[in-house]
Amino acid sequence: MFDVCFFQDWRVRVEHMNQYHSNIEAAAKDIKVMLSRLTDEIVASMEKIGSREKYINQQLRNSLTLLAQTRNASAEIKEIYRQASSGVAEKTRQLAEVGHVK
Repeated sequence: MFDVCFFQDWRVRVEHMNQYHSNIEAAAKDIKVMLSRLTDEIVASMEKIGSREKYINQQLRNSLTLLAQTRNASAEIKEIYRQASSGVAEKTRQLAEVGHVK
């Protein structure tokens, strides 16, 4: 009925699968260790970046406040200039009308 070669081939395949399984488990252990180390390094780097960002923000806070105040003052001055310019334009128009009436 069954050929002896069939059973031998089957046994060889099972043995190969067991070896592959063992190799995969060993590799998985090594990979887990490497990933754990990599995770630790990434966490440490992120903490360093966070602390540096906080330091930079503290150092620049006063400068940013001054910049915002300067921008607000500049906007106010531009508005005053715009109003004055429109007043000058109106006076120039009136002067031109007076010049043409004569």
